[in-house]
Amino acid sequence: MPLIQYGQDLYEELGDNTSTAQATPFSNWQLTKFTFNSKKYYLFVEIDTGLVVVTQKIDKSEFDDVLIGLSHAWDYIVQNQRIDIANANLETEFTFAHNDLVNSEVTAKIQNYIEEGSQLKQKLTLYHDDELNYAEKLTVMSLILMTFSDPSNDVVEKIAEKANEVFPVKTQRPKSNTKYWDLRMQFEDPDHWKQYEYQDISDNAKISNEIKQNNEKLVDQYFKYAQVDYRRYLIDHKRQLLDFVNSYLLNNELRFVNSNLGDVAYYIWWGVNRVYQVDDKIPKKKKDLMVDQLLDMFSDFYLFLSRVGLIRQADAKKIKQFCEEQHERYFYSELENDEYFGDDIDFEEFAHDIMDNPDKFRKIAQAKETPPEVVKIITDMLDLVDMMPKRSKSKNVPTENKERNSATYEIRTKLKDFRPSIWRRFIISGNSSVEILERAILYMFNVDWGHMYDLYNPETGVRYENQRNIDAMSEWGPRDSINSEKVKVSAFNEGEKLLLSYDYGDGWEFEVNIKKIDDTKEPPKYPYIISGKGLGIIDDIGGVWSLEDYYNTPEDEMDPELLDWIGGEKIDLDKFDKEELNEGLQHPPYWE
Repeated sequence: MPLIQYGQDLYEELGDNTSTAQATPFSNWQLTKFTFNSKKYYLFVEIDTGLVVVTQKIDKSEFDDVLIGLSHAWDYIVQNQRIDIANANLETEFTFAHNDLVNSEVTAKIQNYIEEGSQLKQKLTLYHDDELNYAEKLTVMSLILMTFSDPSNDVVEKIAEKANEVFPVKTQRPKSNTKYWDLRMQFEDPDHWKQYEYQDISDNAKISNEIKQNNEKLVDQYFKYAQVDYRRYLIDHKRQLLDFVNSYLLNNELRFVNSNLGDVAYYIWWGVNRVYQVDDKIPKKKKDLMVDQLLDMFSDFYLFLSRVGLIRQADAKKIKQFCEEQHERYFYSELENDEYFGDDIDFEEFAHDIMDNPDKFRKIAQAKETPPEVVKIITDMLDLVDMMPKRSKSKNVPTENKERNSATYEIRTKLKDFRPSIWRRFIISGNSSVEILERAILYMFNVDWGHMYDLYNPETGVRYENQRNIDAMSEWGPRDSINSEKVKVSAFNEGEKLLLSYDYGDGWEFEVNIKKIDDTKEPPKYPYIISGKGLGIIDDIGGVWSLEDYYNTPEDEMDPELLDWIGGEKIDLDKFDKEELNEGLQHPPYWE
């Protein structure tokens, strides 16, 4: 619940509001106003962290739009934390409270920065882009005020610390017979000092030294079994890891390598930015290599921690994913500053050109006359293209095949990357919309409908999603998807292999294979399951790797908080009730 406290400057507009509501983390705001370039703005500053949101109206919808835009810039915390911070403000309306004593130090510094004027004007000119929409321009102004109003600004550190305190990314231990747990610890289990976790031990030299010595043993064992070749590393890899475990994690309060994944995420972000800010005399290629090495090291180190049983492999994969995100962000920031191309290149358009014509650009990169700088940029972009969702080719996409509207489609779908396999074989009318197909599959796999979804054809590059999804995602960037409500299943051909994605945070994926098209049988009125295995997913559990860990963990060894969250007893993922599912499929649209 966003608590909005304001002083005398807004009394006339908002009146004498009072509230007994208690401020909650990331939603305790001071509201003031300012004028810039003859335009009136409202300044929201989160009192505890210094987060800044600028709007031109005291309007919850406008505030939400800017906050969502800002969340893209929070690359120093993990995705779930970004979502949690945003949701702390998005889920309820404003609660106003008149308070003449409210006084945020950050607000005062920002107001002074605005009054000086010239620097703000200069920064807005520098980041000006005619293609930005209304909310995006306010987002840019918010970021500028938060970043540049105080040279000693530690807002990022405050946000990361608060996020790790309020929304920690907890790890779990794997079950003892897990296959990937293939190494014995050659150091003391950190649980030996569990009683000191999250305490300040700076005055306890004995315990502090014990933990540091143990961390050195942990790091030494890692380098024995590391899957990265450190012989050509530019960074001092051992010194870097020891700085992380014996300096950063022991600062203010004791944390272990498996206490909170948010800690390592922020340290990685800090390390990447430190490379970015070092002496400009260091060649760009060397900086690129240093960043790659730093990210590879932490990704491999957390994989090692799963091998000694300190964390699950699913936890290690979260760090790997965060490192991949950092690599992508770092590469783009460096690319946009590359002097080789000058100031007139639209890098987003350039990336899209590569997406649309990858073979053409591979040939350019392979040509002898292509400058090495250009070769690197193209090859790096092609690597990114391979990781990014393909752009839809919206031209000449068939919406139906009238001859197959009366056909029966037999489809097999399964949850990707989960063992043991969870799958369904079912039939559906060719006259059904692709939207009904998507919903039916998700219904078959036990989703709670709390997230967005889409169906993608990798062969054609076409993505199908409903209009609500398209409208929501358009706030994050241009969409060229096909409206799934306006396309029929008959548009698909026998043998096509599609991919259904659900919940872009947890990243559930379902392989959808068109096995047979039969025009001799009467099509079913509703989708009908022929056979299958397994229950499906558990929404918000953390994705397929977390679901697999959940499946492999006996109920008596499960985290009590997780067990309580799912209803007090373990859900049977082997359960498959075909009759119950087919009964439910007779009542579309399967949600709400």
